[in-house]
Amino acid sequence: MSPQPRALAPSQPVQQAAGDGGRLPAVVLDADAGPFAEVLGPAAARAAARLSGAGQAVRIAPAVAADGGLVAIYRPGPMLRSADGRADLGRMAFLAGSARIVGRDEHGKWGEAVIVNSNREVAAGDIVMAAPAAVGAGKNQNAVRAISARIAVQSGAKRMRLAGAHQAAALDRGTADGVRAGMCLRAARCGGHGAVIGRILHAGQRASVAQVARAAAPLEWGDEVCVAACLD
Repeated sequence: MSPQPRALAPSQPVQQAAGDGGRLPAVVLDADAGPFAEVLGPAAARAAARLSGAGQAVRIAPAVAADGGLVAIYRPGPMLRSADGRADLGRMAFLAGSARIVGRDEHGKWGEAVIVNSNREVAAGDIVMAAPAAVGAGKNQNAVRAISARIAVQSGAKRMRLAGAHQAAALDRGTADGVRAGMCLRAARCGGHGAVIGRILHAGQRASVAQVARAAAPLEWGDEVCVAACLD
């Protein structure tokens, strides 16, 4: 039986992966990963401190792509902990938009980028990286064993959240456990025949993020699920 959460707030829906050039709508940032490039702020001194629309220019440091290259901008989200609360697993991050590098300083310490597409307002401190593109079911999944996982605790700046249809759920298993992007999420213990309710978007070393396509009931932290090969 799942542990009872202390507080739950609605989970923010994630955009369809195809909505921003195939960029992943959510990723896991490993606890020991980084440092990442960040948005420093608007490129023009008189511009607004928070930017949202396509065509706005931002300065990032350090520069992470050649001129003309596309980068993804992610908003750091809640910290992830194991369902028993004992282990740090990393952090979730949500796609804020994408930008194109248009120039850099002569020493390569910072770059200037123009926002191409934004799902939410872009702000100083957002992470900038050449993010992986959306993935399909993957290859040779039939050879991958089923992996028992639990919904990870989300904490930190945002409160713990429920995850329902079209939302993101963090799992307490990652690549170290055999989880791979594109695998299917089933609402049942491994060995059962639970319906497929989503797919793995991105797997970090110790945690992963799944996009829930359908759910009879919102997933709560501690709920047991199964990550397995997709049959389609």
